[in-house]
Amino acid sequence: MSPTILGLSAFYHDSAAALLCSGMTRFALQEERVTRIKFDSAFPSNAINLALESANLSIGDLDQIAFFEDPKSKLDRILTTSSHQNVIASLAETWDQKIHLVDLIRQRTGFLGQIYCFDHHESHAAYAFFSCDVERALVVVAERCVGRTKSSRWIRQAVGFRRRISGDS
Repeated sequence: MSPTILGLSAFYHDSAAALLCSGMTRFALQEERVTRIKFDSAFPSNAINLALESANLSIGDLDQIAFFEDPKSKLDRILTTSSHQNVIASLAETWDQKIHLVDLIRQRTGFLGQIYCFDHHESHAAYAFFSCDVERALVVVAERCVGRTKSSRWIRQAVGFRRRISGDS
């Protein structure tokens, strides 16, 4: 039996929650749809509650929580791509959220199980792969952030997917 997974995005624009049961998306909602705050970046408590309610589950019924980005990678990106002034401003604003992310998720949800944090580009690639019905695919993820373009290429085979090539420009 496939695990029941709650996927989360928070502390950046468009926080959200998605619920996967038996490998299928059962529910997905951006927090702004509930709070009516455009680009709401707050922890998606409302979306989480509605996701669990829609499937008649409690937080203890989940097998895993997945977060869309690895806080250590995010911190490294901030330190290596931002000016000194921007680094200080960014860290002052989000230090606790980034450094203590897993603890914060546990505190806000009461979840005691496994929490996984994924590479940001891996999250984009996973969405592209798992939302379409193909056995093999190539996905290119490219983003521009703070004057840098970062790209990665991912390949999906019959089982799962893996990073193929990555690069910065």
